[in-house]
Amino acid sequence: MSLSSLPSLNITRYPPPCKYETPEEAQTRKAKLKPKALAALVGLSLSYLYPTFKSETGMTISQCLRDIRLDHASELLVTTFLQVTEVAYQSDYSDVCHFSRDFKRAREVSPTEYRRRDNEKKS
Repeated sequence: MSLSSLPSLNITRYPPPCKYETPEEAQTRKAKLKPKALAALVGLSLSYLYPTFKSETGMTISQCLRDIRLDHASELLVTTFLQVTEVAYQSDYSDVCHFSRDFKRAREVSPTEYRRRDNEKKS
């Protein structure tokens, strides 16, 4: 079974950014982007899902989920006035240092610099 034969999964985007969310909403949002939830959604065991996902996409589930979270963070940085700490939290990072390190590695600039450059483009 290949991933292309599985039902279409809409995991490329988080729900629209919101400034405030209840703890229940945050927990639901976070639970949707976990390998175990993904496996249950498509009806596969984790041990089968991991290698199948990697062979079909060329990346691990963790890499894919990190990319999705960082895309969400990028969107929040340019569309809201949330502090970087809150952006990290709403992008499923509990440690802002870990978030900043992942963000800089992927985008080649810090979250603050990313926002500043976007603001300069708009001016």
